[in-house]
Amino acid sequence: PLLSFTQTTNLHGIASYHNDGIRILPGVTVMLYESGELIATTLTDESGYYEFPDLPYGTYTLTGTCDLVPGGISAASAMRILKHINGQQPLSPIELLAADVNGDGNVNGADFAFILVNYLIHGNPFPVGDWVFETIAFELDGTKSSNSEKGLGGTSTGDTGGVFEPGTLNSPDNLYTFREKIFSQAGEEVILKIRMLDYNYLSGMFLNISYPEELLEIIDIESGFGFTEYLIQDGQIRLSAVNTDGHALTFDNQDEIISIRARINENFANENVIVLGLNAGSHFIGKDFEKISPRISLPQISANEGRSALIVNFPNPFSIQTYIDYKIAEATFVNLNVYSLEGRHINAIVNDFQEKGRYRVNFESANLAPGAYIICLQTSGNDPVKDTRVMIKTSE
Repeated sequence: PLLSFTQTTNLHGIASYHNDGIRILPGVTVMLYESGELIATTLTDESGYYEFPDLPYGTYTLTGTCDLVPGGISAASAMRILKHINGQQPLSPIELLAADVNGDGNVNGADFAFILVNYLIHGNPFPVGDWVFETIAFELDGTKSSNSEKGLGGTSTGDTGGVFEPGTLNSPDNLYTFREKIFSQAGEEVILKIRMLDYNYLSGMFLNISYPEELLEIIDIESGFGFTEYLIQDGQIRLSAVNTDGHALTFDNQDEIISIRARINENFANENVIVLGLNAGSHFIGKDFEKISPRISLPQISANEGRSALIVNFPNPFSIQTYIDYKIAEATFVNLNVYSLEGRHINAIVNDFQEKGRYRVNFESANLAPGAYIICLQTSGNDPVKDTRVMIKTSE
């Protein structure tokens, strides 16, 4: 009798992020199917390599799964989906896979909204899971065209730009915050403005803002972006905002990016200070969908009475001169100086002993380059104070 032999080959390849062959994915469970039935699994090694030895010729399907830490999801992820929907910037196949966060087989406005609202604001997981992998159908028959080396691409769900570096920690963005002093009292309604000090273009953002809810009631929030959604809960404001035409908004120095209408609660007393904080996860997107690290001005509310403090400088921004108002709570030695944002001393405005009271000084800026600067008030005495605020010099 004639002997028959089953022809076989070794199927192998590298699992990598967005199938780029560089950002390897170790620990991926690679699954092999034949006629819809799972016939074998293997695990990628530290170099992302997998292999199925002695595989008979036939038609197969390959995909994967993993439990690696995901990342790379931001407001820019949703904006790329929007540009794809509008025909401005089509997504590649692996980017489309990342964009279909609800797993319905389509990339549309539902995916855009899920990232901005369900994921970023509410913290809900993606319906398809944290990771998705390509599904590759192929035939092995020993010919060159059937190539037994198959690279397998995977992506963190929602990372439509492929920006994530697998195996790295999702470190917080470097955001530099300054305080804008506001004086108010119990029962008053105030407008709290969050400002961007040194970037001109902003396409979108996600903000996680903390505030003392026992002292402050948030009434409403406004922004100039086409899409703005927010959640106010447990002393936090979680807000997503993007410009829906796919382009960046232009901001002048110290323009507000959002305005918060709030009311000071009745138990707000002279010794209280209301501080708004910008928490981990907050991020800003530039005109090319890149993450940027702008200097941000956050409001800080104090009572009308109490310690020595800067009150206001006006106009702000200014081109030639500005008036600086401050109050001194006790007779003390006073220093009022101007610094660059990097801490370089620019000008000494006051260096003298002053009695208790309110003061106004005129600051002329003829030799000052346009940009953002820090006013710093320092006092000695029984209750020494160091108080700062940001002022903006524009072109004349």
